[in-house]
Amino acid sequence: MRIGVLSFVGVHASDTDRAASLRFQEGVVAWLREQEHDVVVADDLAVSAASVAPEAERLGRADCDSVVFCFATESDPGLPPQAALRVSCPILLLGSADPAGGGMAALFAAAGALGEVGAPCGRVLGNVDDAAARSGIAGWLRQHDRKTRQRGRDAAQTLYGTRCALLGNGAAAGAEPDPSQWLSQFGVTLERFAGADIAERARRVEPDRVQAGIDWLTANVAEIRYDGDRLTPGPAGTLARQVRTYLAIRDLCRDEQIAFCALADRIDPDVAPGLILSLLNDGNDWEGATAPLVSAPGGDANGALTMRLLHLVSGNPALCGALRGYDAQEDLVGLAGAVAPTFAGLSEETGKKWPRVVLRAAPVSPDAAAGGSLHFDVATSPEVTFARLARLSGRFICVMTPGAFVEVTAVQGEALPQPATAGTAPHTWARFECPHGALVRTWPSSHVHAAVGDHVGALRSACESLGITPIHLSRAS
Repeated sequence: MRIGVLSFVGVHASDTDRAASLRFQEGVVAWLREQEHDVVVADDLAVSAASVAPEAERLGRADCDSVVFCFATESDPGLPPQAALRVSCPILLLGSADPAGGGMAALFAAAGALGEVGAPCGRVLGNVDDAAARSGIAGWLRQHDRKTRQRGRDAAQTLYGTRCALLGNGAAAGAEPDPSQWLSQFGVTLERFAGADIAERARRVEPDRVQAGIDWLTANVAEIRYDGDRLTPGPAGTLARQVRTYLAIRDLCRDEQIAFCALADRIDPDVAPGLILSLLNDGNDWEGATAPLVSAPGGDANGALTMRLLHLVSGNPALCGALRGYDAQEDLVGLAGAVAPTFAGLSEETGKKWPRVVLRAAPVSPDAAAGGSLHFDVATSPEVTFARLARLSGRFICVMTPGAFVEVTAVQGEALPQPATAGTAPHTWARFECPHGALVRTWPSSHVHAAVGDHVGALRSACESLGITPIHLSRAS
């Protein structure tokens, strides 16, 4: 990466303060070059409006990927916003933790001033000989890599001009989307289709297409556990009704050019949505589908938008899981819900994921909808991006945090508690990078969405392009 470095000092700074600022800057520059970054250093310290303008303009002309503003002593908080106007790349504020220097106060003052003018910035407090500070700088730079940020901007551009379908009757409680806001802010048109529309389409699906789906599932899943009641075989069975509804939704979205969906729990009063959601989000079926049709459960439009963005920045299926439990000893969160079979083997190949999946009767629900749901344990992954969009007082935020999928069967000889849906829905234990207390205080929904890989930087960039406030929960949260 090409990184610009500019240090700020007070206009009346002593020679001692200037020397301290230069030493701090030299340490930063030396460490960045050790990390094989191309570093562009300002010719002079930013002391006043007269000096900050030419130095910032020089960094702007250098086509930097990111710029680091250094604070080792007290400085004028009005200067960083003037510098920010002249650079067109992400800004990291780096302040010395030395209590004698005033760098900490200068960093927070600069952050406040930049916030006043709407200039986002990262913050790291500490010297570069401190491991925590180095880790913070490296992580921030990784998330603001030029290619990573472009991936986010591309995702936002791809989202623009698409259509999202609200399928079935009713939305998630308290989460009715505003069609005007979606169109003006994201360029997404919301379309609502009643359950009766889907049921009518399902009745018109050809029987041979339905039978082909049943045969494909029978050949590829590890086992179908018909119970003679909620999950039944045959052309008039509950599995056939689910396959028919899945095909009807696929046909509807193709004909109406729908890019992603939110499915109400009552798509059809007689059809359980679990298997349908898993098939839609997986992207592979017996008719040659090759890409996920991102679909959130429970009429959750904000969840569907979160999953769509995760899919666009990662190129992979996105997961929707409900928060189901917490193990404090291992710091693990239990998730269960509508998950694509891709997560069973972290593979797009049918032969590597579907043999890990069991199709069982869906859980008994108040509306008596019947059919099957997939059961499997999500494969472990050391890098996962968890996220959730929400609207607070009319403004969208996106809470995000890195983490992992963890395989844990016992803790000190005692079995971990299983969520209420264990055995009837895909299940995983997740470890979030942020402290559990931060998750409890901040997470804005019972739904958690995820994509395998580290996509926090790209997701943040997409959010900034779409006018969504990103909230990154980290170890320091």
